Amino acid sequence: MRKLFLALILPLLVACNDLRARVKNVVAPEKPSPQTVDVICDAGGGSSGCSADSLAVILREITPKLPAGSVVRLHGMTDDVAQATQLSAYTTSASKKRTVRAVAGHKARQIEEVTAQFLTAAEPVLKNDDRRASPIAETIARVILSGNPTSGTRTLYVLSDGRQFSKASPALGRIDFECGTILTGDEFAQRLRHLIPERNSDGITIHFRFAKLEPIAKDRCPATVERYAALQEAWTTALTQVGARVTWSMN
Repeated sequence: MRKLFLALILPLLVACNDLRARVKNVVAPEKPSPQTVDVICDAGGGSSGCSADSLAVILREITPKLPAGSVVRLHGMTDDVAQATQLSAYTTSASKKRTVRAVAGHKARQIEEVTAQFLTAAEPVLKNDDRRASPIAETIARVILSGNPTSGTRTLYVLSDGRQFSKASPALGRIDFECGTILTGDEFAQRLRHLIPERNSDGITIHFRFAKLEPIAKDRCPATVERYAALQEAWTTALTQVGARVTWSMN
């Protein structure tokens, strides 16, 4: 009887020991690194890029994709970039429960939280129609210089029509992409290098979203397909040359 018991139990003990050895050698999957996402809201003064609707679309699109610990920040745009401020910030978290239902519910709550928080914070910017300048490049530079709290991948979403207008920027000079001459990508890049050194923008992805072809405010000059194409080329070429990865979309 004893021999029979040993014959039955020994293979089980060997199998258990083998299983323990295998488990020890299994490497736990790495958790995705937190990311930093900055959203720039260019509203008022005729710019149609940032609105309550477009801001909500972006937040609902990006929030569920972000790993826990990621930071999303909202920045407004003002005539004087020195007075521009960070309007709000939100840090994503992980669901305490790991069931499919719990995770889905947690993501849904986060989407609603960040959307409500940012729309409330953006109200003063969205209601301000008294804009006389559009320092888009300067605002992008300011956001880049604001640092990376997660030390992870950085992405900027620029909700803007892309029509830079600055009268006397020390780095850029006078630029009027609304009704004036639109610089070529190479010309714009030469000026941007005084504002955004490559070491600061290297590896950053910049998405221009809701950059629509629409009439200029008060019909000061015609908005043509040719000018829109030149505008897109100027931004994408110039920012690429200073080290960023750039996308451009009307939606």
